[in-house]
Amino acid sequence: MLALSVVAVGPAAADDGQTYHVQQGDRCIEFTPIAGDGDATSFYGYDGYRSLGTQALQRPDTSILLLHEAPDGTVSLVVVHDEVEADATGGAVSFTFEGMPTTGTWRVQDDTDGVDVGPSPDIWDVGGENQTVYWNWNPRWTDGGVFGPVGAGLDLRIVPGFNDDAVLGPGYAPGEVNRWHLLSGNRSNPTRHTLSMTDPIRIREGPCGSGADTNVATAADGGPVFPVFGIESAAMNRTTVPVGEPVAVSVAVENYAGVDREYRSLLRADMELLNSTTVPIPGESTRTVTHVVAFEETGTYQIRDESDYLGDIVVTPPPEPAANATAENSTVEVAVTHADPGTTLATALPAPNESVSARVGALELTVGTEVDHAELTVDHAAGPPNGTALAERDGHRLVEYVAVENAADIADTATMDLAVDGRLDASNLTVRQYDGNESTWTTPTVTRVNGSLWVTVSEFSTFAVTERVPDVTVDGATVGSTEVTAGEAVTVTGTVTNDGLADGTATLGLRADGSRVGAATVTVPAGENRTVAAEHTFAEAGAYRLALGNSTAGTVAVTAEPTPDTLTPGTETDAPPATATVDNVAAGTGPGFGPVVGLVAVVLSVGVAMVALTRGE
Repeated sequence: MLALSVVAVGPAAADDGQTYHVQQGDRCIEFTPIAGDGDATSFYGYDGYRSLGTQALQRPDTSILLLHEAPDGTVSLVVVHDEVEADATGGAVSFTFEGMPTTGTWRVQDDTDGVDVGPSPDIWDVGGENQTVYWNWNPRWTDGGVFGPVGAGLDLRIVPGFNDDAVLGPGYAPGEVNRWHLLSGNRSNPTRHTLSMTDPIRIREGPCGSGADTNVATAADGGPVFPVFGIESAAMNRTTVPVGEPVAVSVAVENYAGVDREYRSLLRADMELLNSTTVPIPGESTRTVTHVVAFEETGTYQIRDESDYLGDIVVTPPPEPAANATAENSTVEVAVTHADPGTTLATALPAPNESVSARVGALELTVGTEVDHAELTVDHAAGPPNGTALAERDGHRLVEYVAVENAADIADTATMDLAVDGRLDASNLTVRQYDGNESTWTTPTVTRVNGSLWVTVSEFSTFAVTERVPDVTVDGATVGSTEVTAGEAVTVTGTVTNDGLADGTATLGLRADGSRVGAATVTVPAGENRTVAAEHTFAEAGAYRLALGNSTAGTVAVTAEPTPDTLTPGTETDAPPATATVDNVAAGTGPGFGPVVGLVAVVLSVGVAMVALTRGE
């Protein structure tokens, strides 16, 4: 069993002023304010750097604490560290004040917050009932302050931190404070009580044993009861805990007195107050007090109820939030762990083991609630939700239903990548989401990136992936010329119209009497039309019925190619070039024929040249 505080009655006050007492551990010290000629501010005598008014009370390397009473009866708290112009070495002190009176303010801040006259600026975290002041100063200077008025019914706790135990830790001051004095009585010759520099104190109005001190009681004859409360046992639900996660500390407290008392449990970590609660405990009974706390920083903390050591708690870094996915058949499970609200998690999802046309390839979640462990289920073969199929729409075809079940309300918002296979063009895909509350299909926000659809939603449900498809037809096919000669090209043209919602590419066959003799390929944007042409040359004469795609163009009559017997002047012929000879006598020889034969040769030569020129056209 661990006993709490034990009370001892200190010496009587040195004058007839209001009596107060300080309780520290098992000590109770009665004291009275020091009377002043003016208010506490003038008593302190702050010149912007130090306390000049309290020099007679100062001691080197010593912190003093006192109450000052002005002529009008106003009582103020005064703190002074070290001595002016002495062989003091400077120092660092922090006081945490719990239960500061709402009647007062800091009348003197030595040094004012942000004024750098020490190794580093003082810090004044003040305002409200719980306040902390950090002082540090150079050799031959002082630090401190005045708070007032404290008002009636003072009940104030001070948790000290001297030297290395100061709020900002070691290394901020060149010297050390070696003593902590409580001053009482006459200003010219006050009584000095030495306080422990490690234990907190409680300052209350009235003599020792008066009021309802947490761990002090008065017996029927006026004598103190030692002790009133004791800790029978202490337990923690875990001694190693990540940052931010709760830990429960339970303390079984026994009331030794024969009367009912209220116990104020002050849970501390390294003497810093974590939580406080007051519980009534019947006389000679035990009650369990439970504190649930969380730590914001890593480290090993000594846990105490006031000054009684309960054990250590090791605080570790928080586990990293994660989202891990595994596939089975057409389903992918996504496990989300250790995620706080607002955490964003991104994870790639493996492909399901079964072939699908559209799947969730990745998820990016913004966690909406605190998650220790929860799962999302992605089903790529879900089918229509509750039998409510997406209604067919002109120009669309259904690709896949994908259902995402958010069983633990993990996500506040989410973006998912709906990946599609290579047959599908993401620019032609649309996504609809099923609203289970309204039993309707809605349109979520979709961004197209390469071959994927990034869908942003505020909640999960079933998604229908549809594809916009083209509707290409050809009509108005016509023949360019209804009569041609064999070997002459025939041109067939037609108008290709796309009444679908996606661009379409069509290859249209050119058919003659039902047999494919050619083709033309054309791409037509959605809602537009294009003119397309196809050609064919017939080698044989005859009548041919032509069609382009599913549109009949008409009939073409093909006539035979002309023969040499039917040639007209200037028509191409395959006859050999003409030559001129007479009775096997060479042109230009024989008696009497020279001039005539020469003329004929010239004429024949000109004729041959004309034929050659005609054939070359």
